[in-house]
Amino acid sequence: MSEECVLAIEAGGTKCEALLMSIDGTALGFHAVYPNAVAGTGGYGRGREANTATHAVEGALRVCNPEGTLHLACSSYLLTGEIRNLARARRVLLWNAGEAESALAWGGVDDGLVALAGTGAFGYLRLNGSYWVADGVGPLLGDRGGSYQIGREGLRAVFRPGSTSAVLREELIRLEGLSPEEDLEKAMVPLSVRIMGDRTAVAHYAIIVNRAARRGDPDAIAILEQAADDLSGTIRYLVDKLDVGGRALPMVGTGGMIRHSDIYWNRLVQRVAGFLPHVRALRQDLPQVAGRALAGLGHAIRNGACHADAAASRERLLATLPPLLEKIKPLQETPPLPRTA
Repeated sequence: MSEECVLAIEAGGTKCEALLMSIDGTALGFHAVYPNAVAGTGGYGRGREANTATHAVEGALRVCNPEGTLHLACSSYLLTGEIRNLARARRVLLWNAGEAESALAWGGVDDGLVALAGTGAFGYLRLNGSYWVADGVGPLLGDRGGSYQIGREGLRAVFRPGSTSAVLREELIRLEGLSPEEDLEKAMVPLSVRIMGDRTAVAHYAIIVNRAARRGDPDAIAILEQAADDLSGTIRYLVDKLDVGGRALPMVGTGGMIRHSDIYWNRLVQRVAGFLPHVRALRQDLPQVAGRALAGLGHAIRNGACHADAAASRERLLATLPPLLEKIKPLQETPPLPRTA
C-alpha cells in the first residue's frame, strides 16, 4: 500500500461519501452516510453537516489509515480540524475541488459540459481554461431539473384533487411505511409543513417518482421527462451563449437523478443531441466522490506536491472501485426512515 494517498469527501444535500485511494488510483476504502433526509432541519442539507462527514471519513479509513502524506480533496466548507484529526497522516495537504471540476476529472476530459442533477441542478461549460455556470441558484429561483423539483411534483401529483396517480400513491405509502388503510393526507400534511423550508427533505421524495416510473406509470415518467427537458434548457443556454453547437464536446452527466434514472438520462441526452449533435455523453455511473478524488489528485500533481500519472490513476480507480463497492455494500449506513405522525 502506498504511504501517499488521497482522501476525498463528497457532501451532498442528502448524503455524504468518503473515498480513500492511493495515488496510483487503487481504491482502498469507501463509506457513505445517508442521514435522515426528512428531518426538516434546514435548507443546506444534512449530508453537509460536520458530524455526517465525520462518520463517512471514519468509515473510509476503517480498514486503512495511511501515515504518510494525505491529500484531502473536498469543498472548502469541509476543511475542518475534526476531519483532519481523524487521519494518522504525518502531512495533510488540502485541495479544494468543486462539483463540476470533479465530474470532468471523472470523465477524463479537460474541456466540456457538465449536467448536474442532484438535490439541485446546474449546467457548466469549460473551454480553454475559462468556465461558465448556469442555474444552481436554489429551488425558489431555479435548480430546474433537480430532485427537489421532481420530489415536489411527485407529491403534488399524489395530492392533486381528483388524482389518478395510483402507482405514485402506492410508492409514497411504501416509502412512509404506512398501510393502505391509513389516511395518507392525515399522515403527510403535518410533515409537509415541517419540511417546507428544507429542500433536501423535499428532494428525498424524488425516489417515489423514480420507482413509479420504473413501473411504467405515465405521470411519473412525465415528471422525469419534464425535469430532463428543463436541465437540457440550461445546457442549451450555455451552448448558445458560447456558440459551440457545431463542436464535438463531451457532456458529463452527474448527480443522483442522472445516476439512478435511465429515463431521465436518456431523455436529457436526446434533447441535448437536438442542439449539440456531436455531443459525447458520459454518464457518471460511480459515486461522485470518485471524481472528487481524481480532481484533488490533479491539483496535487499540477502543484508539484505529488508525482503520479493522472490518466493511469483514473483508469485504475475506475477498475478497482466497483469491486470494493460491491464488497462493502451491506455495511453502508442507510438508517430506516421514520414513520410520520
